[in-house]
Amino acid sequence: MLTTSPFDVVKTRMQSTQASAYSSTLDCFAQIARKEGLANFYSGSLARCFRVLPGQGIIFMSAEAIYNLLEQRFPPNGGPTHTKGKGHPLKRGVTG
Repeated sequence: MLTTSPFDVVKTRMQSTQASAYSSTLDCFAQIARKEGLANFYSGSLARCFRVLPGQGIIFMSAEAIYNLLEQRFPPNGGPTHTKGKGHPLKRGVTG
C-alpha cells in the first residue's frame, strides 16, 4: 500500500474528467506534490485497503486449496496421498 498508493492516486487523476489539467503522468505527480502536498498521495488509502484486502485473502485461500487438491491428486515423489504433517518438500523449504 505504501508504495502503490501514489500511483493509484495519479492513475485516478489521469482517468478523471480533469485529466486535461496534466500534460503527462510525471506532470500529474509533480502538480499533486507541489499544490496539494505529499500526504495527498495517500488520500483514500483506508478505502483502498478495504477494497484490496478481501480480494487478496480470497486469492491466497484459493491458491492454498488448489495446491492441496493437486497434492492429493498427484502426491510428491509418488508417495502416499497424506504426508502426516511433513508437507510438500517445496512448501517446507527442504530439498531432501
